[in-house]
Amino acid sequence: MARPVLRRLAFVAALLAAAAGGFAVAFLFPKPAPVIPALPIPKPTSEVLARMKAATVFLEIEHPGGVLTTGSGWFGGEPNWIVTNAHVVGRLDPNQPPVKVTAFVNPGVTGKELALRNDSLRVLAVDRDMDLALVQVLNPSAPLPAPLPFRPSATLTELEPLVVLGFPGGRRLAEKNRRTDPPAVSVIAATVGTLRRDAFDNLYAVQVHGGILHGGSGGPVCDRDGNCVGVAQRVDLDHTSRLTGIGYAVPTEYVTGLIAGRAGAVSAGQGYFKSESVAAPVTVHCHDPRHKLTAVGLVAWVGDANAVPRPPGTTRPPSAPNDTDESELPLKYDPKAQAATGELTFPKLPAGGAYWVQPWYSNALVAKQYLAAVKLDAGGAPVTRRAVELGVKYPPDRTWAVQLRRVVELTDADGGESSGLPTSFKSVTDFTATERVTKAAKADLKTAFHRQYGLKDLTPWRSRNGYPEAVPAPLLDLIRKGIPGFRGSGSQSAFGDMPATATESETAEFAPLADPLLSGIQSAFIPLPNWTAQPLGTWNADREVRWSIPTAGFDPRLLLAPPVPATPVRESLGLTYLGVRDQAGRPTAVVAVAGKFASAPGAAVTVSGSTNGEVSVDVETGEVIAATLRRAFALGFAPGRAKQRWTGTEDLSLSRGAAE
Repeated sequence: MARPVLRRLAFVAALLAAAAGGFAVAFLFPKPAPVIPALPIPKPTSEVLARMKAATVFLEIEHPGGVLTTGSGWFGGEPNWIVTNAHVVGRLDPNQPPVKVTAFVNPGVTGKELALRNDSLRVLAVDRDMDLALVQVLNPSAPLPAPLPFRPSATLTELEPLVVLGFPGGRRLAEKNRRTDPPAVSVIAATVGTLRRDAFDNLYAVQVHGGILHGGSGGPVCDRDGNCVGVAQRVDLDHTSRLTGIGYAVPTEYVTGLIAGRAGAVSAGQGYFKSESVAAPVTVHCHDPRHKLTAVGLVAWVGDANAVPRPPGTTRPPSAPNDTDESELPLKYDPKAQAATGELTFPKLPAGGAYWVQPWYSNALVAKQYLAAVKLDAGGAPVTRRAVELGVKYPPDRTWAVQLRRVVELTDADGGESSGLPTSFKSVTDFTATERVTKAAKADLKTAFHRQYGLKDLTPWRSRNGYPEAVPAPLLDLIRKGIPGFRGSGSQSAFGDMPATATESETAEFAPLADPLLSGIQSAFIPLPNWTAQPLGTWNADREVRWSIPTAGFDPRLLLAPPVPATPVRESLGLTYLGVRDQAGRPTAVVAVAGKFASAPGAAVTVSGSTNGEVSVDVETGEVIAATLRRAFALGFAPGRAKQRWTGTEDLSLSRGAAE
C-alpha cells in the first residue's frame, strides 16, 4: 500500500477516534497489554516428539464411486500394526468395504516418505461397537516406525496435558501451503477434561479439551512421555453444528483388549418351537486378531423384560429373584470366522418376560470375563417349522390400508469439512395410504397385477446432530396441499415383486416428499418361489428398485427431499423361509431377507450397501402383511462443487390391513 494511502487511513482513524471517544485510536494503536507469565506446561522432549510423529500415519481411503476420505492412524500393539478407527477405514458396515486403503508413513518429510499400498495392508480385527480397527502391514519394503507404548486411560487425571497427533483437514492442509503430496502430521496440545463412564461405571471415553478435530479420527492421543492414552474418535457439536472444543478418545483398555482377543456382540436367529420349548440359534461375534481366545460361552435365563442388566465382570453375577431357567452354554468357536455359535433352548416366554444372555470369554489375560447382559432378540414371536405353499394368489379388487414408517440416519463421512453441513441427520416420516389391487387386463408373468395408491397422511420429524428441530410451517403447508393431489401406481409380476412404479402429483414440490412411499412399498414386495417351501429353504432373486436417495438435499434443513429424483439400484437378495407364525388367526410365512445393492455403473449418484430384514406373507393369498427392512449404505454424490460421502441407515416398517 502506498504511503499517502496509509497517511489518509491514519487521518480517518483519528477523526473516527474523536467521534467515538478514542475507540478507533485504541483499536488501531492499542496500548501494550500487561505481561502475564505463562503457566509452565511440560513439553515432550525432542526425542519423544520425534517418536510420536514418526509413528503417526496418514490414511487415504477410496470408496465405491471414486469418493475419497482421509483419516489418521498410528503404529501400536505389535510391530507393523496400525491402530485406527473402524469408520476411518470404511469398516463400520461389513457389507460396504472400501475399494482401497493407502497408508503414508512420514508424510511431508522429504526423503523419508513411504506409501503402503492396499495390497500390502490387511485388516486384522474390527470392533464396530467401540469403533476400532487393527491393520497389519505385510512385507514392508523398508523398516517401519516403532509402535507407541500403551498407558491405561484409567490412570489419567483431569487437566493432565496431552498431545494429539493426526491429519485434520487431510490433503487440504498441504494444498493450501503449496504442496501436492500428503500433509505432514499436526501436533496439537490438549488436556484431559474428564473420564466418561457408562451405565455400569466402566470407562467408556476420554473427554479431551482441544486437539481433536475433523480428519484427525484414528490418531493417537499421547501423554508427554509418548505413551498412547487414547484413540481420537469424535468431536462434540452443539445444536447449531458448531464445534464445542470437546473431543472424545477411545480408551486404550479397549485397544489392548482387542489385541488380546475378546467376545463382542450377540445375535440370534429366528426362534422356533421345539417340542414344548423355544429354540434359537445364537452367535457371539468375536475379535481375535492373534487367535488367543481359548473359550467363548453364554449364560442364559428368563427374566423380567424391564430388569436391570447384569453387569460385566470377572465373576458370574448373581441371579435376580425373578430369574428362572438359568443355564450356561459353551459355544463352538471358529477362529477363522471370528464367531462362536450354538443353539439356546428356553421355555415359552411368560407375559412381561424376556430371554436374557450374558456372553463370556477366556484368553491369556483373563480366566473368564463376563460382558454386560443383554436381552436376546430372537426375531419376534417363535415360528413353527413346517412346509407351506408359498406363492401369489391375490384375491381380485381388494382394498388395503397401508402404514409405512421410514427412518433415515445419516453421517457425513467427510466430517463436514468439505460440505459445511452438519455431521449427522435423522428423519422419521410416517405415511398412511390406501391401496387397491386389480388383476391386469392382459396378465402375463411380468405384469400380473396393478396397484393404485392414494395418500391420506404424511407426518415428518427430524433432528440434526441429535437435537430435534421443528418442521417449518411452509413445509407443513406444502404437505397439507400436496396430499390430495398425489397418486401412485405399481405393476406386479406373477411372483409378487413390483418391477415398475410411478408417481404423479399436482404439486411438483410435493412429489419428492411422497416418493419414498412407493420406493418403500416396492422394497417390501419380495419375489416368492411359487412352490412348496421347506423350513430353512432358500432362493435368490435379482431385481431393480427405485430408491429415494436419503440425503440432506437441496435444503439441508429438510432431509425429506432428495437432491436428485429416486434413482434405480440393482439389488441381489438371498431369501430364506423360516417358518409359520399365527397372525390375527391367519398363518403367516416368515421370510428372512439378506442381500446387497448398488447403483448402476456411471450413475451420477453412487450408492452401495446391504439389505437385511424380515417379511411376513399371508400363506393363503401370498400378500405381504408386514415387513421390517434395514438398508445400511454408503452414498457418494457431488452437490455443487465438492464431492461428499455419506454413510447411514434406512429402516422401513410396513404393515398392511383391511381398509376401513
